[in-house]
Parts: sequence; C-alpha cells; structure tokens
Amino acid sequence: MSRREQNADFLFAYKTRFSDFSLNASAGGNYMFQYAANNTTKAKDGGSGLIIPGIYSIGNIAPSNIQYYSSWSQKAIYSLYALASLGYKDYIYLDLTARNDWSSTLPEQNRSYFYPSASLSLLLNNMIDMGPSVSLAKLRAGVAMVGNDTDPYKLMPTLGDMGSWGDQTRLTTSGTLLLPDLKPEIQTSWEVGADLAFYQNRLRIEGTYYAAENKNQILNIGLPPSSGSSAKQINAGLISSKGLELSFGGTPISTSDLTWDVNFIYSKNMTKIEELAEGFNYIALWTDAKGEQLPG
Repeated sequence: MSRREQNADFLFAYKTRFSDFSLNASAGGNYMFQYAANNTTKAKDGGSGLIIPGIYSIGNIAPSNIQYYSSWSQKAIYSLYALASLGYKDYIYLDLTARNDWSSTLPEQNRSYFYPSASLSLLLNNMIDMGPSVSLAKLRAGVAMVGNDTDPYKLMPTLGDMGSWGDQTRLTTSGTLLLPDLKPEIQTSWEVGADLAFYQNRLRIEGTYYAAENKNQILNIGLPPSSGSSAKQINAGLISSKGLELSFGGTPISTSDLTWDVNFIYSKNMTKIEELAEGFNYIALWTDAKGEQLPG
C-alpha cells in the first residue's frame, strides 16, 4: 500500500497600525495532490492455499488459490484564500475570511465553490470601567460558510479489481448509483454569544446560540435489492440545525500548590430536514441498536 500527499503554499502578509486602528491581513493559496495505490496478493483462507505449508511466497500458491486486488486513486484541490482582522482601541475586533476551492472530484461545472466568514467581538470591560470584580465581558457574533467535496471517482461507474474466481479474473462496479452532476456541500451557520468572567477568572459564564443549514449534503440512500443497486448517491437538499450551549465554571481553590476547577456544561441541538431530493420521502439520519433505520 502506498499513500502520498503533496502540498505547495504561498502567503503574503501585511500588518499595520494607524491611530486607534490595527490591521492584520494575509492572502495566499494552496495546491494539494493526493495519490493512493494498493496491490495485494495472498493465498485464500489465511494460508491454507499454500502448496507446501510454512513457505510464504507467491510461487508456493496454486493458481486456483491466489487472491489478488489492486486499486489506485488521485485527488487534487486548488485553493485561494484571504484573511483580515481589524481592531479598534483593543475592544472592537472584526475578522473576515474568504476562500475558493477547485476540486478534481466534482464535475467541471460544479468544481469551484466559494465560502466566506465574518465575526465581530466587543470587549465591554475595555470599553467601560466595570470595576475590579469584572475580568471579562465579551459579546460576539459570527456568520460563516464552509464548502466540502467528495472522494475520488464518485461521478460515474468505474471498474474495480475483485480478485479471481478459479482461473477467471473478476471485475466489479459500485453498487451505488452515482450522480454525474454532483454539487459541493455548503454549510452556512451563524451564532451569537457572550463570555463573562469575574474575580480574576475565578467565576466564568459562557453562552452561545447557533443555527446552521447544510445544503446539498452528499449522501447515499438505500435502495431495494430488486432495483439492482444497493444505494443511490444524492445531494440531499436542505438540513437545518439549531442549538444552545451554556457553560458555568469556577475555581473554588487556587493556591501555589493546588488549583481546583469545576465546570458544568449544558447543550441542546435540534436537526430538521427542510427539503429532500426529488423522489425521496425520508433520509435515515441514524440507526438504533438493532440496526433499524430511523427516518429524519
């Protein structure tokens, strides 16, 4: 088995400060190439196919007992990206990012996908004198998009090596119906939250409310065996999630010899299928302990 990944990067950075403002910016790109190959030759049934027991060589395997497999794959992604962080008087910060990827695993008309992000933070304790008991009072909000491609050779059927059956070579194709005009997955999310700390960080409170939408998720949907295929690849449609995270923490004991931290975390998430691909009435998001599908 052989795996190889090559990466080439370039990056330009700029940093300055003028009056009450500070700016850190950078722009760059990345080229990634992945290659994998696998060649396996062995005797059937863990060695029982050997002509002379204990001699482990290919020449000591009867032709009818040889099993062999081979595979290889390639994947490349080109990326351009930019980042900027703008600060004002050390209490307002705006962070911006932008990225575009071109993936070889997607069809030509869909292989380019763009995803930006933006976040804003306000340090209220630096804006207003809140007294020595307040260590941190921070409000934050952000919105982001994330793109994702798929594995190599997921657009059309390809022949694969399945080994031999006696003296006959066997080839196979995927049991999944593939989607030639596959689209990249795009997740759009936003969140708002606050971070509070008191008494030199001895008492801490954090809270975040978030929402996310996953569009064109690349999923395999099971098909009845009578169709001749085991599954069908689809862009799922639209799946949304909403949730809340709360954290309460404290440091009851803090000495030069001993520090004791206590943290309590509460989280809740709800996922809902908003849209489905044409021809499907449900998506199995998980299975129970018996392996039965539970539709979303």
